[in-house]
Amino acid sequence: MSEFIVSEEPFKLGLVEKVPNPQDGECFLLCQSGAGAQNSMLINCGVKYSSAEVRHGHYNQKITLSLEEKLFHQNDRVIMEDRDFHFDIVIKMSYSIQDVRMYFFQGRMEEEDISHTVRNVIRQQDGKWNAWEDIELQNALENEIEKRLKQYEGVRFRRLEVLVTPEEEAAKMRESNKKKTVGIHVSKNETDEQIARNEQAERVADSEQKLKMKQISDMALMWQNFGNMGSVVDEYLKGNMDGKELYDYLVRARSEKMGMLQTAVAGDMLTQKEMMEKLNEIFANNEFMQGVGQKQLPGNDEKKLEEKSRKNLEGDRKNEEEKVSESDQMKEAAPVTDGDYIP
Repeated sequence: MSEFIVSEEPFKLGLVEKVPNPQDGECFLLCQSGAGAQNSMLINCGVKYSSAEVRHGHYNQKITLSLEEKLFHQNDRVIMEDRDFHFDIVIKMSYSIQDVRMYFFQGRMEEEDISHTVRNVIRQQDGKWNAWEDIELQNALENEIEKRLKQYEGVRFRRLEVLVTPEEEAAKMRESNKKKTVGIHVSKNETDEQIARNEQAERVADSEQKLKMKQISDMALMWQNFGNMGSVVDEYLKGNMDGKELYDYLVRARSEKMGMLQTAVAGDMLTQKEMMEKLNEIFANNEFMQGVGQKQLPGNDEKKLEEKSRKNLEGDRKNEEEKVSESDQMKEAAPVTDGDYIP
């Protein structure tokens, strides 16, 4: 007996008989013996049919079929690749008649057909998979079972579920290897992290060294361009003093030198010739103006300082020469006292 066929019996509808009505969850298929689906009539539960139409069909066979959904459940196993272990397999699904005529005339199946089909699919997977390929095996079983079940026409298969689990000993082996692998990865990650920290520290140290060398190079350039005024000009270039402050500093520095020269002259520490040489040296040795030609100051401050310095240079030179001349005249015009001989 086929999976969904409840009974098969001869049929003849008398002149006064009514069309039989199947019970809930079943249907009748009326047909002629040896004829195909074209010479058949389907009788469903709760539907009224014409007796004349049934008698006109000359049907002589009545097949009762179940329309209820059936459940399939099967346990099996797949031998692993190394033959020492296996996967436990559980197959579940539901199925029911979708097209009664197609099922009866073309896709009729026996009660063991589905179980046999599933078992054949499972046996084809023996020895192909290792202990870590349970997901791959599951996908392979699902695809192959769905393809094989299409041979049963008129039947609808639903909710196919394939569960693949390694046996207990294989699961222990996987867990042991997993812990080893995780330990290796953790060790590797910690080593990589330490290497990354060391490389970052090296980059920071290298950057700091480059910064120090640049600062030294910049300061050396300042001293090369501006002499002992290098540190002052550097402060100006960094914006720590404005142009007026820089100029005032230059004037103070020159005034200090002039004061030292006047002291030396007043104490007869220098001859007139040496005094004039030092005076020319002070006004000629304008370190800031020398440096302008080598490294330009930002903005227009150097132009303002240069103009102001030149104007004051001429005035200061004139004033200092006058002071020195007055000092010389005082030394030459000594006072005459009584008794001195004047030729």
